[in-house]
Amino acid sequence: MPNVAKLLKDEIERLARKEIRKTTDALHKENMALRRALSELKRRLETLEKADKKPARTKIESRPEMETEKTAETSNARFSGKTIRNLRQKWSITQGELASLVGVSSQAVYQWERKDGRLRLRNSTYEALMALRPLGARDVRKRLEDTPAAPATAPETPEAPKTRRKRQIKIGK
Repeated sequence: MPNVAKLLKDEIERLARKEIRKTTDALHKENMALRRALSELKRRLETLEKADKKPARTKIESRPEMETEKTAETSNARFSGKTIRNLRQKWSITQGELASLVGVSSQAVYQWERKDGRLRLRNSTYEALMALRPLGARDVRKRLEDTPAAPATAPETPEAPKTRRKRQIKIGK
């Protein structure tokens, strides 16, 4: 009797392996197809990256689409207190010197540097900062030398202080 049980067990194992092979063969074929597709995509990516690294032989003419991208890029530029402080330190200038370059007071520059987050600037101030942003320290120094110094205001003779008349309150008749 033990032989029949062993034979039955072996037959069941053989049939089970046969069924498993049928299902796994389909998955194996699909897996191999995906691997081939992946390796093909890798090859294409590699050739595209190589082509991108090669220098262009023809001169690219300036296109209007590219110019609009540049203006859109600059219009999205943001200034924060940290940005202003970093620019000023990069150029090694004082708050007063930056203020004279931009056309604002040194107190305004001080307030900008203290603020967190995006600054809300007037258009003229924003344009002045955008013009200064790409410059180096030498160019900024040259501009500082070229800008006329603020005229020193001589204190005028003080006028007599205006006094207010005290209001008299009448009590009774």
